[in-house]
Amino acid sequence: MKDLKDIRKKIDEIDTQMQTLFEQRLDIVGEVALYKQEHHLPILDASREKSMMEEHLKQVKKEEYLPYYQTFLEDLIDIMKEYQKKKIESFHVAYQGSEGAFSHLASLACFPNATLISYPTFEDVFIAVKNRVVDFGVVPFENSYTGEVGEILDLLAKYDLCFNKIYDLQIQQNLLGIPGATINDIKDVYSKDQAIAQSSKFLKNRNFTIHEFMNTALAAKYVHEQNDKSKAAIASLETAKLYDLEVIAEDINTSQSNTTRFIVLSRTLDKVGNRFNLSFTLTNEIGSLAKIINIITNHHFNMEKIQSRAIKDLPWEYYFQIEIVGELNSKNTEDLLNELKEHTKELKILGCYTK
Repeated sequence: MKDLKDIRKKIDEIDTQMQTLFEQRLDIVGEVALYKQEHHLPILDASREKSMMEEHLKQVKKEEYLPYYQTFLEDLIDIMKEYQKKKIESFHVAYQGSEGAFSHLASLACFPNATLISYPTFEDVFIAVKNRVVDFGVVPFENSYTGEVGEILDLLAKYDLCFNKIYDLQIQQNLLGIPGATINDIKDVYSKDQAIAQSSKFLKNRNFTIHEFMNTALAAKYVHEQNDKSKAAIASLETAKLYDLEVIAEDINTSQSNTTRFIVLSRTLDKVGNRFNLSFTLTNEIGSLAKIINIITNHHFNMEKIQSRAIKDLPWEYYFQIEIVGELNSKNTEDLLNELKEHTKELKILGCYTK
């Protein structure tokens, strides 16, 4: 008979191995939680649990161990689900602006269980994600009426970040004032430049003095604090509730299909999706852009969007950003990227996502 001390030593060795494997499993489950959060998937996946349980129980060699191993698996699954839940709730997400601003509303929609942190500028959001202060950042990418947010394109070129998710937020701009104010009282209107541009038809030929603010929520907060019937803000209905303002004129968008596309910034690229975005600069040669378009066409990809942006401090130099329909994780895409590299000065994958 083996000595008890030797038996216990063997148990300790196995426990050490199990501890290492347990920690490795939690690391992987953390990645699963990250994926589920990004793609709005539930923590509970009953079919996955059932198939995993059945597969593992088949591998148990001694029948008398089956009920004990089943209990072990059930407890393990419960632990992992609890860890996923805590992991998701501990996510920190950065956005630019104030509570109630459209970036805040988009962040809430993308990460309903995360801790949201406000930053004063878009670049601060990028830096927070880059330096691992937060897990993700949510920033506006383009608007259906006013076009792309140029500053975001510049920051995507500047920082080694990408995006794996897009979110389209229907934008409804409203003229907000303090309780009791009417349209005839208003002399000064405050809002973000893009909100002002999106409401240009409503504002035209009215004797308002327009003042630009960093974001719509801050403008609403300012009007609330001033408590002046002559001042109004252009912002969302949610912001009106937040700062105790009344809606003087509702839905003042020039375009009734006013939508802002937000992107979720990440440090790592997820290659799963049916769209991907590229950024590149070109050599100063005749026909260089046409050559790029031909390469994309020859690989049978559909290019849904292309736009150019001037490179700061380099007069008459531009970089281009394109959106391509297709899977990034494919041999054809790999061949496409390799060929594009031969005809561009800089080529960067900005994002991959499902649209």
